[in-house]
Amino acid sequence: MSTAFKLNGRAVTARSAPDTPLLWVLRDEFSLPGTRFGCGIAQCGACTVHVDAVAQRACAVPVQAVEGRAVVAIDAQDTEDAEPGALEREMSAFESVFGTDIVRLSYRLTGDSAKPLDVRRYEEA
Repeated sequence: MSTAFKLNGRAVTARSAPDTPLLWVLRDEFSLPGTRFGCGIAQCGACTVHVDAVAQRACAVPVQAVEGRAVVAIDAQDTEDAEPGALEREMSAFESVFGTDIVRLSYRLTGDSAKPLDVRRYEEA
């Protein structure tokens, strides 16, 4: 199944399963690394995107929910369709740093044999 929507001002079609979190579609299908995995429970804000100008946590939004809608990811900062600083105003510096560093910290605390959750996800596929 495919899901058509507008991403950072461009019409795109995602080929992922409809229940795939938007976060993984943005990172894996569209190679947009700015939208980060943080907590996985929509609390830290590292995965914040705008869907029809409303802040949403991409880890908790299935891709099917954005069918026909406009999605703006942090990576849009360099595109002409992006409103300058829109997502930065939505996400505090603490949230963006916390979301990134929590994965690194969990890796350090669990030792060399453990890997961050997003790495395990790829190896299991």
